[in-house]
Amino acid sequence: MVSSSSIGDCENIFEPKSSRMMQYPESFMREVKEIFPDETKLHQMVEEGDCHIGELLSSRIPEITERDVLRANSLEELQRKANDILRKKEVYHKWLDLCRDQNIH
Repeated sequence: MVSSSSIGDCENIFEPKSSRMMQYPESFMREVKEIFPDETKLHQMVEEGDCHIGELLSSRIPEITERDVLRANSLEELQRKANDILRKKEVYHKWLDLCRDQNIH
């Protein structure tokens, strides 16, 4: 899970909603939809330019636990799970970069 201190980086509750909208590149929107295929709320938020998707992205990053390691049938299974986690973290960090680039904080 990503630290909670960086979750609200794009949020300023005292600004009007319109000033907190993001300009997400098409490539970022496609990546979010690909990595989180069943998250329709997240898809809608990214399409609308909602800055608050960071909270959802962060909360959807799982961890590999000791139980996962003990129950895994193969090293490949653990590697697939680790790669999935890495992709989710990468898209979250891209969102943080977009916030910084667009001066949303």
